[in-house]
Amino acid sequence: MKALKNIIAIALPILVMASCRPDQPTDPGPAYGAGGGVVGTWVQTGSTVYDLTLPVPESRDLTSYYAKTGNNWIVTFSEDGSYTIEQTGKGPNPFGTAGTWAFDTAYYPTEMMITPSGETGKTFTMLNAPRENDINFGLGFEVEKCGSPVSRYEFVFTRQQ
Repeated sequence: MKALKNIIAIALPILVMASCRPDQPTDPGPAYGAGGGVVGTWVQTGSTVYDLTLPVPESRDLTSYYAKTGNNWIVTFSEDGSYTIEQTGKGPNPFGTAGTWAFDTAYYPTEMMITPSGETGKTFTMLNAPRENDINFGLGFEVEKCGSPVSRYEFVFTRQQ
């Protein structure tokens, strides 16, 4: 009898806590496809550079430099797979002045191929795949000298309203 009272004493609080679960919404809202929000105009608001020549790569935050007017990039990605540079930023230019873009996969992109007009394409690592309601988007790319990567840049962009 004492064992039955112990079981009831343990089970009763568990059942009470389980029954107090908040109601789940029946409509979770719209579904946003990963990478579906890249279309639009993006202003560079941050950057980090990594020195890959060192035995242990070091990073430097260049956000304050790129935050100054005229130092940042402004890029417009169009639905037809083209892009244009509205403002050329300082530092390495992996974008050219215009070109085409494409994802590595349609559903869960992790890389973006950017091909400046008349040049060879370059693969960028996506720091995130922006949805239509996201305001930040990031791309990473490496700079090579003599066929070896010497630095890696990560650009953070904010959607222009």
